[in-house]
Amino acid sequence: IYDNVAYGPRTHGVRNRAQLDELVEKSLRGAAIWDEVKDRL
Repeated sequence: IYDNVAYGPRTHGVRNRAQLDELVEKSLRGAAIWDEVKDRL
């Protein structure tokens, strides 16, 4: 799940792990599935 969500930002040059973590969490929260998947990342 993490890699799939992070794919877009990575292709646009985001390499910082902390920044990717933040973007992934923000995206999953926006899709209302963060609580469901956070322990599987």
